[in-house]
Amino acid sequence: MDNRGCRDAVPDGGDMRRTSLPASLGDLFTTAEARAAGVPASRLRAMDLERPHHGVRLRSLPAAPHDREEPGPETLLRERARRYAPRMGGDEFFSHVTAAVIWGLPLPFAVVRGRPIVDGA
Repeated sequence: MDNRGCRDAVPDGGDMRRTSLPASLGDLFTTAEARAAGVPASRLRAMDLERPHHGVRLRSLPAAPHDREEPGPETLLRERARRYAPRMGGDEFFSHVTAAVIWGLPLPFAVVRGRPIVDGA
């Protein structure tokens, strides 16, 4: 099969046109939520979805303009927690510095600078 000139061709002759995701999923969702909404597993493997954690998908956002400032450590920690939250069970919660940042409590810069993990229990 000659695929030259066919932008959406794949080696096995399949179709790469992506089906749109239901708006009800939002930008961050679990694979279980997507499957319950009728999204096929193959769609959840598409390159336009980020995989921040096992079983969690995030719609890829357009690249940010280069003239924006780098986000601060609190913003990064808050975003990490947001991406992890769908994996948490009903008896799990954020704690310590992560909880303080989520609640907007003032913290010394040295406490949040370079935090590699999200605190949870």
